[in-house]
Amino acid sequence: MIPSSEKTIGYRKCYLLVFVLLVVQGFARAQRDQLVAGSAVTVNGFVGSKLNNAAVNRVFAQDVNRLVEPFRHRDEARCWQTEFWGKWFTSAILAYKYQPTAASKQILDKAVADLISTQTTDGYIGNYKTANLLDQWDIWGRKYCLLGLLDYYDITRDKKTLQAASALADNLLSDLASRGDTIVTKGNHRGMAASSVLEPLCLLYTRTANKKYLDAAIKSANWYLKEGVNNGFFLGVCGDARYICDFATAQTARCCVGCSSSCCRTSPCVP
Repeated sequence: MIPSSEKTIGYRKCYLLVFVLLVVQGFARAQRDQLVAGSAVTVNGFVGSKLNNAAVNRVFAQDVNRLVEPFRHRDEARCWQTEFWGKWFTSAILAYKYQPTAASKQILDKAVADLISTQTTDGYIGNYKTANLLDQWDIWGRKYCLLGLLDYYDITRDKKTLQAASALADNLLSDLASRGDTIVTKGNHRGMAASSVLEPLCLLYTRTANKKYLDAAIKSANWYLKEGVNNGFFLGVCGDARYICDFATAQTARCCVGCSSSCCRTSPCVP
């Protein structure tokens, strides 16, 4: 009889192997496939109508002022309002790529300009009190701001936006260094929420060629390998697999994306 604990570890190693193979397979396929602009394809029928309705009546009908307003008040200590702007904006970018219009572009322009207007001289964009920086959902919110800003930069090549994203990332790394902390020890769900910032750090590296962003991402990814995977846990946060299902499916998935990004995005592709 094989002890149940050994069986569990064996299953997790199998899951990890499958995940790595899928990442490698997808990356290899990306070398062969050729991407086309979203606007080059039109989806018709039932699905097409739902896509159009979602873009017009939901995504671009969003009140941008309400999304930006929380960033104007640095009084938060535990909640996650700052994720909303980035989640909405990354969706809006996809909708714009599918059906680019002057009206939707104006909404994107305003959303970015308004968000950047809340950035302070230290680079921070967020709504947490000074005493609570890096706590709870602060890094999670910063991550979504980074993803949104980088998405906007990709379609506009606006240097001011890239500078704002770089300043935001620099502020995060500075905050961590000044406290002697690492990303994996911060935030909720045993560090999973905060650690998902791996992805935008890698994306920022490919757009700036500044290796400090890649180094920060790899540092966190290596921590996962040492403290989690090498101990028999699949992304076992804090070396404890009990927290994998800590109501944090999205956070775990974002960490997987970030880890794959740190593996695949090792060469800058600065335009």
